[in-house]
Amino acid sequence: MSMTTERKALNKQLETTSWGIFFIGLGGILAVQSIYKIDVKGGIFITIGLVLVALNAVRYRRQIPVSKFTLFIGIVTLLVGISDLAGFKLPVFETIIILVGLFILLGAISRRGG
Repeated sequence: MSMTTERKALNKQLETTSWGIFFIGLGGILAVQSIYKIDVKGGIFITIGLVLVALNAVRYRRQIPVSKFTLFIGIVTLLVGISDLAGFKLPVFETIIILVGLFILLGAISRRGG
């Protein structure tokens, strides 16, 4: 799909907005952690994951090509954050391997038209 000048500008605006939200969220989480002396690193991972997944959801809805890399990183960080807050250790390497397989499978299915 060819991106028009308008879509390229919108994509740039979405990326810039996402970075802004990311830094506001990260700063807020780190401030809470510093002020209240609690460990909220899971919240940091969730914030990063949500921002990246949301960015790609908006791209998809606006018919802008989704970045498989940022979507992948977003899903991994979201899963790591959720597992941290839930109190169990997610096997990150194994999760990455599974997600790589899913992305390959979904890519093959989408190219086939199904």
